[in-house]
Amino acid sequence: MAPGIVSAQGAFPSAPIRFVIAFPPGGPSDILGRLVARKITEQKGWQVVVDNRAGGASIVGSDAVAKAKPDGYTLLLTSTALAANHILFKKIPYDPVKDLMPVSFVSTVPTVLVVHTNVPAQNLKDLVQLARSKPEAMNYGSAGNGSGNHLTTEVFLNTTGLKVQHIPYKGGGAVMADLVAGQVTFVFAVLPTALPFITSGKLISFIHSNSITESSCIHRKICI
Repeated sequence: MAPGIVSAQGAFPSAPIRFVIAFPPGGPSDILGRLVARKITEQKGWQVVVDNRAGGASIVGSDAVAKAKPDGYTLLLTSTALAANHILFKKIPYDPVKDLMPVSFVSTVPTVLVVHTNVPAQNLKDLVQLARSKPEAMNYGSAGNGSGNHLTTEVFLNTTGLKVQHIPYKGGGAVMADLVAGQVTFVFAVLPTALPFITSGKLISFIHSNSITESSCIHRKICI
């Protein structure tokens, strides 16, 4: 009797899978998430619907998945923000340990320090000296409070002793657009987003790192 009941339920999935990306369209997480969703469809034949739920440093998207029915039909793509938010914010509406279950590690993405071509700096040492001489004229952009490039930049600033204004955006695509337009001095951008602008000569790159820890190590060797 029991095998018959299970068989009657049909094979998984019997409905489209909702793939929540906790960031806006156009950024690195969105690009990566759509590649993953497409590969799931190609390899498994499952229908996957991408749902961008941006806002609150990925809290909006993460909360939507945490409160979804736990039936395997709702997936979340997020970043280091999932681990950082409960430290950076006094209160979040979900418990990242109890309410969410890890499924798979997807990728690591190198980070590169890029500046606009109008910044009078030819290397990292020049940029640091410029920031020390004219701190009021410097700013940096990030994909939002608690994002990977926000945390990386804060490690950089803490290591060098610099004080630079932070301009948080609502995603990686938006901050890169303003950097190319010259509205932002520098950004620690993920390489897939920055590479087209570097190769086209619109941005200048200095260093890259694979993680905040490696970034700190590189900065200590170069800047201190």
